[in-house]
Amino acid sequence: MSGTRRRGASSGTAGLDTSTVLLWTALVVLTGGGALVTGAVHLGARLQARLDGPAAAPVDLPANPFELLASLATGRQPWPPAATAVLVALAVLALLAASAAALLWRRRTRGRTPVDRVARHLGRLSAVRTLTEDGARRRAKRLGVQASDAAEPVPAGLPIGRHVPSGRLLVSSWEDVCVDIWGPRTGKTTSRVVPAILAAPGAVLATSNKRDLVDATRDVRAQRGQVWVFDPQGVAEEAATWWWDPLSYVVDEVKAVTLARLFATAGQGRERAHRRLLRQRSHLAAGQPAAGRRRRRAPNHPGLLVAGRPPRGRAGGDPARPRPPDAGGRGRRGRQRP
Repeated sequence: MSGTRRRGASSGTAGLDTSTVLLWTALVVLTGGGALVTGAVHLGARLQARLDGPAAAPVDLPANPFELLASLATGRQPWPPAATAVLVALAVLALLAASAAALLWRRRTRGRTPVDRVARHLGRLSAVRTLTEDGARRRAKRLGVQASDAAEPVPAGLPIGRHVPSGRLLVSSWEDVCVDIWGPRTGKTTSRVVPAILAAPGAVLATSNKRDLVDATRDVRAQRGQVWVFDPQGVAEEAATWWWDPLSYVVDEVKAVTLARLFATAGQGRERAHRRLLRQRSHLAAGQPAAGRRRRRAPNHPGLLVAGRPPRGRAGGDPARPRPPDAGGRGRRGRQRP
């Protein structure tokens, strides 16, 4: 119901906005047209008087524009011959002014989305001055970052986006860390990841579960250096040209011990679970209940017992021993419980 009301309200608002725009358009056209005609008559009458010389009739036009327009419409006021040329010239000037205003407005609003209207509630340029190119470049100089070519300016950072009110580019400096939380199909790759990869002055490590990142950046990055694509799952249909062997790290006994510790650390969680299951098995073998629950054998580990319900007709997962009767000697419906 609430969704229906919102749709109805939005439709009514859209209709009201359209009628308002049409009304204002009609008012502007009528007002502008009346002003052009009034100005053309006044200027044309004076121009015609100059052209006629001393023999020209005195110019006597109503000062009220509505009265002048009514007089022209009823024929009480003759139309000056020179007013036609003046009207055409004024119309051309008005058309040029309107076209220039439209182009300026289009340039100012180009690329904006409806959400940009809330930019006035965000920080001003002075609040994000350190994120501008000049501010980030000063931080880069302080950190000692240098360009690959001495003739090039110091790289400021990676692009973030443009400050909507001012249009200035905002970048993240080399000591900043960015975390982006975006929804699906909102332009994360095209507006954030790809520009950052293309703007990086050095080596870049990028991961993706789709091939669009490779297709968009590979050719450009190949102009700067070697590009490697690690595609073990064949997502990008990339033929294997290089391999990584984790055992290549082992070159002596010290490295071997270090790598063994890494594997041991990764398997500590499984080892703890294994020891816990062994303790439960020892409790069951001694006739002690473990955590008050019945146990069964793990499907892939015949020597281990895990928490759960025993198989139907068996006790403790032992296929040779039937389940004992309950305390009354009989189960439900006069039979032993399965």
